[in-house]
Amino acid sequence: MLTAELERKKRPTLFEKGRKWNGNSRGRETKAERLARRDAIIAAWCQPFGGAAILTPGERTLLEHAAELSMCKPRNAEDRVRHANSISRIMTQCGLVSGFAGKTRRRSQPQPASPFDALLGTRDRA
Repeated sequence: MLTAELERKKRPTLFEKGRKWNGNSRGRETKAERLARRDAIIAAWCQPFGGAAILTPGERTLLEHAAELSMCKPRNAEDRVRHANSISRIMTQCGLVSGFAGKTRRRSQPQPASPFDALLGTRDRA
């Protein structure tokens, strides 16, 4: 008799403190996770050009803003277009993509080191 009463008391009710009912059991993304995801997006964008180390502080700030825009969910179709255009313009300013009319120059690809560079003295070794 006691065990049946205890089992009935342990059953979940419609509301239990600390239990989430919206299907998102992990909860909201932490700030550290969001920043790590943002930095991963920037690194992926800059990877063909030698990584994020090639960016100036201004370009880094612009790309952080573009990555934040790419992570948020636009409310309607108009906002989707605005976000896409903003991201495109920022990436063009930073030289990661060429402009629509081809007016801006794309950042050059890093050249692989050659064994003859040390002999010729043409390229600094990093």
